[in-house]
Amino acid sequence: MIFVSTFPKTKTQETTILHKGLPKFNPFKDILSGLMTSCSPIPQLIAHAKTAGYASYRRILTAGLTLVLWGLSTDSLWLNFGVTAITALMTKSDLGAENYVKQHEEEEYVKLMASYLICAGLASITMGVLGVGKIVNYVPKMTKIEFKLGCMFGVVLSVLSAGILTFGLSTAKSIVATQQELQDWIVTLTTAVTVANGALSTLKLLYISPKPELLDTTAILIVVSTTIFIAKCTPPASKVLTATAAATLYYSQSS
Repeated sequence: MIFVSTFPKTKTQETTILHKGLPKFNPFKDILSGLMTSCSPIPQLIAHAKTAGYASYRRILTAGLTLVLWGLSTDSLWLNFGVTAITALMTKSDLGAENYVKQHEEEEYVKLMASYLICAGLASITMGVLGVGKIVNYVPKMTKIEFKLGCMFGVVLSVLSAGILTFGLSTAKSIVATQQELQDWIVTLTTAVTVANGALSTLKLLYISPKPELLDTTAILIVVSTTIFIAKCTPPASKVLTATAAATLYYSQSS
């Protein structure tokens, strides 16, 4: 991915680069932009560590310097929003984090996690060399912007309780436990989600049973034509945040 992102997107851009050459170096703007890019992943690092199943400070110690140097040298936000986020979501379940930590302590789990990440990184580099990342050029601009902003908001919200409350999520749960109105609201909401999931599953079976390939085709058309189906007045990241919230409610209710 990271190799492809530096290539010109179109013939016009390629011609412009050849005629104009490299952009002029501006120390103030470049360093300021790099610092902003370097600071943006900090809340993500904390969230990724929590999601992967180990202490947040470890993520900052192991990846913090790398991302700062990356931001200062390339001013690229896309590296941290791709493989890092997806790997963090997969790791805890793939490696059985909780059971492994109980049996072998956190130090051993960190080593296992490092090996896992190296494999994911090698796979990413291989796909980059092969040019798989060029498919991003076909994704609508608004979809890319909303995905990026949605990830940022989602990560910040996920670590908000840990950053504000004394004992993070445990404090949040104790607050909810003492507020009857919040409990009633959560029960009502989860019930509505369960009913909606049942209706959706029924419709999905009726829809995909004759021709299963129609489901994938429809999903691709919706993503590619997102600016047509969704009004332009909707704020950035609204679709991503809505989908993330729905998925979070579903899995919270299931667990």
